[in-house]
Amino acid sequence: SKRVRDEYVYREKYFSIDWNNIYQQDILSLDIKLGNNCNLACRICRPELSSSIYHEIKKHLEMFDNDPVAGKSEWISETDSYFWTKFQELVKHVTHMEFTGGEPLLDKKHHKILQQFIDVGVADNVTIHYNTNGTVFPQEKLFSLYNNFKSVGFSFSLDDIEQRFDYHRYGSKWSKVLDNLEKYKKLDKNKFVINIYAVVSVFNIYNLDELIFFAQHNELNIETGLVDGPSEFCIDNIPLENRQEIIKKLESVNNEYFQQKAKFYINRLKKNIYTDCNNEFWKNVNRLDSIRNQSFKELY
Repeated sequence: SKRVRDEYVYREKYFSIDWNNIYQQDILSLDIKLGNNCNLACRICRPELSSSIYHEIKKHLEMFDNDPVAGKSEWISETDSYFWTKFQELVKHVTHMEFTGGEPLLDKKHHKILQQFIDVGVADNVTIHYNTNGTVFPQEKLFSLYNNFKSVGFSFSLDDIEQRFDYHRYGSKWSKVLDNLEKYKKLDKNKFVINIYAVVSVFNIYNLDELIFFAQHNELNIETGLVDGPSEFCIDNIPLENRQEIIKKLESVNNEYFQQKAKFYINRLKKNIYTDCNNEFWKNVNRLDSIRNQSFKELY
């Protein structure tokens, strides 16, 4: 996982920190969420993290229980002098920048952030990482900035493939993501690191092998994590009587790499943790199917 990877990368700094001293500590890694501007409305996401979901709920408010809490949020303003002044003080020590969103490649404020590192003269010691939905390929201007940095990583948020991908990540086109993925794969591997990050949920657990094999076929590392909400989309919400078929299928896949990746989820299903949120699941799924003219039952 990203947490484990970061703990390894910064292990020497981690053990040298005086945890009782809250002052005068150099920040090495920054995770900046620029805003919720996003061109997709993914099933497991929420309006605070996607402007597309916000606008969808506002348009069909009579079908939802609550008014969304966030519109298009600009968490970092171009004119916020306090932020930019403080940021200038930080950049000389930072060695890693994480950009999330929303879709961070749609937000041009991060161009200014990258330029700060270049202006201070420390960019060549800084790695950058993006969590991206794969629908955006960086503009030429960004590549001119990237040339100044140590390395640039892109984690594609792919939870499934083909029609199931389009269903889950509404607003996307699998063909467009494939085209972009091919462009990313052609980048200089000494400078750019490409991988896949998948969130495992009730939507993709049964077909997890297809996603893992897709990553293998494209010679891309894939990391996974369990969905943390809403609860109805967690694999803990799969009825106990339906789990044996899933477990049997996953365990029958004769591929060591897949079994390594799937082991945690197979064991999780075997623990018989059951949240019993099926009413919420079908309410959520049927509502969005109606709005988006999709069909969970036909697709799955």
